[in-house]
Amino acid sequence: MLTGVPGQAQIATSADCERLSSQADEIACLRNALDQSRAALQGRKERGESTKPLQLKHAAASVARPDLGSEQVADHAVHPKNKPAARSISATVVASSSGPQGLLTLKLDNRQVWRQTEQAGIPLSLRRDRTYPVEISGSGFGGYRMRFQNNGRVIVVRRLQ
Repeated sequence: MLTGVPGQAQIATSADCERLSSQADEIACLRNALDQSRAALQGRKERGESTKPLQLKHAAASVARPDLGSEQVADHAVHPKNKPAARSISATVVASSSGPQGLLTLKLDNRQVWRQTEQAGIPLSLRRDRTYPVEISGSGFGGYRMRFQNNGRVIVVRRLQ
């Protein structure tokens, strides 16, 4: 799958598999990685080598996934672009404001701030005295979409904080 040490194949990580375009490809990648891992472990046993798991110095940091959209936040030291984001999140819009072009800035209950980037169709109007449950997911082209669960409206958004 991946090449690492010359003459030796490196087993794909779950992050490698998550980047694939379809769930079927991702599952096939994960199954292949599992089969390769089992074969490598069996080979080590047959050669009499240690099969103890390797101790990774920063294992916890590599397992933790940043919040959705974190690669769009300006503070790249805190939110590096090269780390995978979660596939989607559910949250609640607790405050909103509209800019001069009618584009919304939305504050969520998880302290994230998102801004609408495109105006398509009828402008979305939100009441200040209500909260709105939303789901934010990747669009497939590096952007994000926010779907309002109460009415099904979808807007294109960019994370600010």
